[in-house]
Amino acid sequence: MQPAQLQGIFVPMLTPLNADESVDLTSLRRLVDFLVGAGVHGIWAMGTTGEFAGLAETERARGVQATVEQVAGRVPVIANIGDSSTALALRHARHAAQAGADALALTPPHYYPHSMDEMLTHFRALKEAFPDLPLLIYNIPQTVKVKMTLPTTLQLAREGTVQGIKDSQNDLRWFRMLALGIRAEKLEEQFRLFLGTRILIDAAVVVGAHGAIPATSNVAPAAAAEAWEAAVLGDLALAARAQEVVLRYEELADIARGGSPDAAGYSSMKNTLREWGVIDNARLTRPLREFGEEEVAELRRRSPGQGLRARGTRADTRHEESAEAPCSVPAPRSRYSYSWQPRSWRCRGLSFRLPPPRHPLAWTTTSASSCRVDPNRRPSRPSSRAPPLARLRLKATALSAPSALKAVSGSVADILSAMPISSAQPSQI
Repeated sequence: MQPAQLQGIFVPMLTPLNADESVDLTSLRRLVDFLVGAGVHGIWAMGTTGEFAGLAETERARGVQATVEQVAGRVPVIANIGDSSTALALRHARHAAQAGADALALTPPHYYPHSMDEMLTHFRALKEAFPDLPLLIYNIPQTVKVKMTLPTTLQLAREGTVQGIKDSQNDLRWFRMLALGIRAEKLEEQFRLFLGTRILIDAAVVVGAHGAIPATSNVAPAAAAEAWEAAVLGDLALAARAQEVVLRYEELADIARGGSPDAAGYSSMKNTLREWGVIDNARLTRPLREFGEEEVAELRRRSPGQGLRARGTRADTRHEESAEAPCSVPAPRSRYSYSWQPRSWRCRGLSFRLPPPRHPLAWTTTSASSCRVDPNRRPSRPSSRAPPLARLRLKATALSAPSALKAVSGSVADILSAMPISSAQPSQI
């Protein structure tokens, strides 16, 4: 695979587990279909959100293999092979390559505070062993103790050792300086820039990213894809509104009454997916704390998916027809070929791919008339009487704007100006 094919929303996929903390392959395959069916552009397997650090080598290998098999070439799969030494990372890389992963992602080895010359040795060893697979740096210093420097990252890019980066430290200044350096070296097609962020998907486009890898896209995959695609096409208002839906699921982690922030996020997402019937068990690798019964009950009450009455049932989002004349508006949709394809909206018999089946959100569009989307119907053929996209206002039914965005207008520039660039809370994705 060419590095230029890696772009858009890659989901850092959760790893469904059985009660004994082995990988639940049946649930994993359902989760893959749920995400790919929602229109995401790729899968990031065995990342931080996938709890790779708590899984045995054999379980990691089983998870990657099942993911690649179930994706079946519909989107690219990037497999994280990070571990505490180069030798261990090579073992994971061998499993991922044999499984057919499209690219590899590698963290600096965790535990020891390694130097940058040791990082050169680390990444070069992996590239030498697997020269035909794109290799991405996974920069997440809050968990591995080592922060990649700009000179070392640019050196690895320049010499062709690495073909991209996922930067999860939430330092937009660092990321933008890297993007400028890559552009100055004319390496944009050979080095792909991904921002590991759950709340700045639209902003990632502005700072020069080729894609984003938000953990919350596990439960809001269609909204995350919509936020990215709209931002790429310059419709920042639509992008901001789709981002608000992603943020709404982020807030569910606040239900936790103990445990670490990471455990709260993973447990909220796994319990949500269990309620939707996507996975069978919300188990986390110990000692990560799982939600108790009272927290799960609160999750059901506060979730945007509260219309689900029982696990495995569809949302109670009934189709509402408008008395107004039919209307439609094209919106972007990315395919594996990465050419932008139209997706259709309709009023009167309205259908849209956002959200996907099983997903509880209903979306509305308002112009001269108001319509509700049926999430379980196929997209319709676009009508010739389509009003301009700027005339439509997209909003999520029963969702208010997150508090983080209430004070800003919704544009990316305003969002960036309202947030500290270097002091933002690190996003561990």
